Amino acid sequence: MKTNREKLPMMSVSGSVDHPGLHGDGYWVGYDGYGRIAMSVGGIVYNYSLLDPCMGIVGDHIEPGVSIKNSVDKYNTALQCFACIGNEARIVNGPAAGQKGYVSGKHGGVDHVMVWFPREVLEKMNADERILIRAWGQGMKLTDHPGVQLMNLDPDLLEAMDLQHGAEGKLQVPVVTRIPAFLMGAGIGSTTTMSGDYDIMTQDHEANQKYGIDRLRFGDLVLIEDAGIPDGFDQALIPDDLDLEVQVADTDKRRAEAGLIVRFLVFLVLFRLFAFLKHTIFIKFIYCLIINPWCIPIIKIRYRQST
Repeated sequence: MKTNREKLPMMSVSGSVDHPGLHGDGYWVGYDGYGRIAMSVGGIVYNYSLLDPCMGIVGDHIEPGVSIKNSVDKYNTALQCFACIGNEARIVNGPAAGQKGYVSGKHGGVDHVMVWFPREVLEKMNADERILIRAWGQGMKLTDHPGVQLMNLDPDLLEAMDLQHGAEGKLQVPVVTRIPAFLMGAGIGSTTTMSGDYDIMTQDHEANQKYGIDRLRFGDLVLIEDAGIPDGFDQALIPDDLDLEVQVADTDKRRAEAGLIVRFLVFLVLFRLFAFLKHTIFIKFIYCLIINPWCIPIIKIRYRQST
């Protein structure tokens, strides 16, 4: 795919490992009527990573890998918006200084950026690290597809995805399953897809089985049917017009308003994308990653209709 990558600025953004936190006593009642205190967002998650199952985890909004945040609000907004999936991340202090990983997602609400590091690096970290990211990718375009816009995607990751052209020049994007629009929840009403997320509701166990949601993994790419998101999550559904390709972003939730978060690694194009349904990951480890509700960033491709 030809892109304008040589014109894209590469900029430093940074954040520190953000300790897990709970509001009040941390106790709340889930959609199933049971009360609980569940492990949730932040910190370093050692035992869940890309390609691991994202369903059935005994926790809420679990963020695989390292969750970082900048303590200055306006700096953290820049971190949230400029960092792209696949960007290189480097630890700059502490016992694991110099080790490198990759941005794997964003989580709105708690406003985290998630970073993947190898397990052996996680074991060396002391949770006081500052992480420097080479933010690169916002503003990227496909020169042969002027009607398609990309967001939150590292140019090298796009190249690794090796997308193909199908009949009539349409883009072919492999996905593991299709998600009907009626299963989409929290995220509608947001003003931008450069940060934030969009949730797949997972409380309907019959639907989970029917649409393969119960088999999703961190990193799987799914297609959301009949959704038009040209500028944010505030658009009405557009039946029989557009399909949306998104990256799944986190685990199933105990809370009624949230489900899998498919952070917008969205591929929205003029025509319905011809999606290959595959139950295998398309590219190497960092291809997509599932992050948590309010997290998933990620890539968005949108079609802008001419008038």
